[in-house]
Amino acid sequence: MTCEKEDGNFLVKFTPKVPGTYNIKVTINGDNFHKSPFTVQVKERRLEVMGELDLKGQTLQSPGGIAVNTKGLIAVADCDGHCILVFDKEGKLLQKFGCRGENAGQLSRPASVSYLNDDEILVADQCNDRIQRFNVHTGNVVKTFGKRDGGWRVSVSGKRLY
Repeated sequence: MTCEKEDGNFLVKFTPKVPGTYNIKVTINGDNFHKSPFTVQVKERRLEVMGELDLKGQTLQSPGGIAVNTKGLIAVADCDGHCILVFDKEGKLLQKFGCRGENAGQLSRPASVSYLNDDEILVADQCNDRIQRFNVHTGNVVKTFGKRDGGWRVSVSGKRLY
């Protein structure tokens, strides 16, 4: 995942599926980043999920991404439902936000979600070609990154080394 910081630099986040050594290659508009490729070692992380999510009558149409913060809050991106659902660590629905649309705070097929800190998430708003930053407690949009009419394209790829 990538996002542009306020100082014009880019933040690149790569989440591997399994522990190991990865070779990371970063390109900006098709050109190799000057420090790319580079190698990182990823340690094992465990997540234990107990119980079920209480949807309170909501239906997850197409859950895509899921993220858990250090306090146990669970954020789920529902791609076809065009929304984000936030659950507490017991699985109780706390918040549902985002609706289909193009304006800030609205989503069109959110593909993935990641916690920025315990109170904010980044959402890959797939069909709006942007990243949106939300407060998980209020559901309010904090900031948006990217635009539909083109702009920058950053790509990150990683390959596990054996």
